[in-house]
Amino acid sequence: MAKSWSSIDPDVKTDADVIQKGRKFLAYVKQRYNVDMSDITDTQLQMGSTMVAENLTFTGYVYRSNLRVVTETTPAHRTTYYRNTLFDCIGYAFMATEDTYLDGGEWTGMMKKDSVIYEDNCVIDSKECDFDDDPHILRMRTLDVHPPKFSKGEFTKVRTLEAEVESSKYGLGLLYAVDIHDVFVATLICVF
Repeated sequence: MAKSWSSIDPDVKTDADVIQKGRKFLAYVKQRYNVDMSDITDTQLQMGSTMVAENLTFTGYVYRSNLRVVTETTPAHRTTYYRNTLFDCIGYAFMATEDTYLDGGEWTGMMKKDSVIYEDNCVIDSKECDFDDDPHILRMRTLDVHPPKFSKGEFTKVRTLEAEVESSKYGLGLLYAVDIHDVFVATLICVF
């Protein structure tokens, strides 16, 4: 995964850097949610291997998509529109395979089946849009459990989330989102 990581985060150059990213995510999950997955090996972190432990599944992931429309509005009322922008992400996630009560961390509550805890590391590359901004690097990690939405007892494939976001352009902020991940329809609002 080092090659994929370095295409998004220029500070990640080696397998050891990838493993460090994974260990940092596991430490965050332990502190925030009291989920201890310290038995995941360095090789599993480096490869993004799927691991099942009780009601949680850990995995690494890489995805790439074209965003149809991105609008960036600043407090100075400058608005920039991007079209067909490349959006590359890599990260780690835990998904609940059954309802699981999490207790003892900074966040306590029910992690419903199909909920996700994750960290995304993404780059938005706007070079296709007739101007040459530096790539916008975003790191997002959930503050709650990215809960699924149900209708008539069925999982709708829709999730909402609140996350902290760190932007290479704007610094620290909050992200609010709704997504339908199977078809990658997402609305993300970042407040810095």
